[in-house]
Amino acid sequence: MEPERGGVVLDQAQHAASSRRLRNFPRAAAGLRHSRAPCARRVGPLAAVPPQGRRGGRSDHLRRIGDFGSDYFSTRQVSRLVKAWQPQFIITLGDNNYPSGAAETIDRNVGQFYHEFIFPYQGRYGAGAQSNRFFPCLGNHDWIATNARPYLDYFTLPGNERYYTLTRGPVQLFCVDSDKHEPDGCTFDSPQGQWFQRQLAESK
Repeated sequence: MEPERGGVVLDQAQHAASSRRLRNFPRAAAGLRHSRAPCARRVGPLAAVPPQGRRGGRSDHLRRIGDFGSDYFSTRQVSRLVKAWQPQFIITLGDNNYPSGAAETIDRNVGQFYHEFIFPYQGRYGAGAQSNRFFPCLGNHDWIATNARPYLDYFTLPGNERYYTLTRGPVQLFCVDSDKHEPDGCTFDSPQGQWFQRQLAESK
């Protein structure tokens, strides 16, 4: 468990190399403001910041997982650990569906373990959530199959679903797509980069 930061408890499941890709707000903002390098070099797929005026008070618990999308025994173990912590919601750091992001594997690799957090859920592993509590970010493996179409069809996410922001409790999340296949780009002056800068400027 990480310490509380501005009323937000960022607990996490330790799995694979997920820790390399979460960046906090100041570093993410600095990366966009001072570099034209692809955002994969400066910004991980997800940044989190407590909105101004919401510091203190209650804490919302989230879990983050990354590089998890396989039907392995270890994946089941991690999912049980994550759910035992009873998070309000789960975020992912990419590579949700190994090996190639295919439609025929996504429910087995994701829904089997986290269906009760997904809305709307139409898979075969049980009931879904009443409202969505599962917020993935795209990884390069998710892009392999037909331009990430299975991912986009499976999940219902904010915005264009490839990159987005949402607020849950006292935390605002920014999920950005750092893959070279992202049609809106991921450089400072790309459509996605400009969107990210606007969202950061408007964050309260």
